[in-house]
Amino acid sequence: MPEYLAPGVYVEETSFRAKSIEGVGTSTTAFVGPTRKGPFRLDLDDLSTPELLTSYGDFERIYGSFADLDFGAGVAATNFVAHAARAFFNEGGGRLYVARVFAGDRANLPLARIVLNPAAVAASRVGFVARFPGAAGNGRIIAREVVTPASGIVMTNAPAGSLLRTGPDNALVHSVKVGTDWHPANDPAGAAVDPATLTGATPRMVTMIVTTRDADGNEITYDDLGFDRAHPRWAGHVLAATPSRPRRSAREPVCDHGRRQCDRPHAARCAVRRPRCRCAGRAR
Repeated sequence: MPEYLAPGVYVEETSFRAKSIEGVGTSTTAFVGPTRKGPFRLDLDDLSTPELLTSYGDFERIYGSFADLDFGAGVAATNFVAHAARAFFNEGGGRLYVARVFAGDRANLPLARIVLNPAAVAASRVGFVARFPGAAGNGRIIAREVVTPASGIVMTNAPAGSLLRTGPDNALVHSVKVGTDWHPANDPAGAAVDPATLTGATPRMVTMIVTTRDADGNEITYDDLGFDRAHPRWAGHVLAATPSRPRRSAREPVCDHGRRQCDRPHAARCAVRRPRCRCAGRAR
């Protein structure tokens, strides 16, 4: 359309021929249907947008594999959405939006879950819960303790919430960093421990690695996790119910940690093998 820069009378010629249909891109599409796992709208008030995927690998990580679906009728159902997604990307598709359909009880979602130390009091239990319902959530959680030697400089530069272990294996003592000082892990509000005492007792920093493996074999590892809420990579923050990045909420489990810090970061059911502990459980 012409742009007129001064007032006046102008004549425009208009064509009355039928306009041709302009071409549009075909590399973006959307699929709606059931999948083995993944986010979905809880109700009509849920304004979350479907996930944008750019590869079939994205689809598998968020919505699971193309294995058959089980709706509880005893007959396997073809996973049409997964097969369509793989065909779409194989044929050159570039952008795919997927909206999962879930027909289960939204008021009581059947989420796979596991508690690593069920014998502990409620405030001290550590557990993991699948973020979304689906058979693919019946996987495995492996929580492994990692112990590394710590020098005075490492102890000084450690962030708040760090866990320190001192003493021999038969008389372990744990300390947690509160602010800039180290306090007993079982009494963080108590008196600070002399750093020289800790340095002379073979100090070791204690962190955790969590590996999640779903029923389809997709595996994600989270390392350098802390045991205390004050730690910048506390497991309850990294695997929070509402992560800071929405993309992470589509594929990560939720860590449910009941207390402020761990006095002894070993679950009751762990098979302890120094210098690290391995907790492995299958979600039911």
